[in-house]
Amino acid sequence: MIEMKIGYARIPTKHQCESLDQQILELKKYGCDNVYYEVISGANSKRKELTKALKSLKSGNTLVIVSIDRLGRSLKDLISIISDLKEKKISFKSLKEQMDTNTDTGMLLFNMMGSIAEYERKLINRRIYDCIKRAKEQVKLLKWQRYRDRHFTIGR
Repeated sequence: MIEMKIGYARIPTKHQCESLDQQILELKKYGCDNVYYEVISGANSKRKELTKALKSLKSGNTLVIVSIDRLGRSLKDLISIISDLKEKKISFKSLKEQMDTNTDTGMLLFNMMGSIAEYERKLINRRIYDCIKRAKEQVKLLKWQRYRDRHFTIGR
C-alpha cells in the first residue's frame, strides 16, 4: 500500500491570504501529495475542505497540518478528529508542534495544545465582545438632542 500524505490548511479570514500561502508551501515542502485548504473559522465544525481531506485518507496515510490550531479551536472537535484517525489507522503530523499522537506523550502534548487553542479562541471572542460593548456605550454618549428651534446637535 502506498502511504500518502494529505495536507490541510486553514485561515479564519480572507485577509490572511499570505498565511494560507505559507501553510500550503510548508505542506508541499513536507511532501504532501494533496493539500486541502479553506477560509473559515476554526470554531466552525462544518468545514467542507476538512471533511474532504478526512474522507480522502485511507489506512496507512497521514494527515499533515502546519499547526494544531489550524485543525480546530475546540478541544472536543480536535479529540474527535484524532480518535477517528486512530480508529482508521491513519497517522497525524503537526509540523510546528512535532507531535506523534500514536504515543502517550504525543497524546498528552496534543491535549495540552488543543486546550491552549480553545483558550485562545475564548480570549479572542472576549476581546471582540468587549470592543463591541465599548462601541455601543460610545454611541449612547453621542445622543442626539433636539432643541426648540428644531436643530439637531450632538450632546456632550
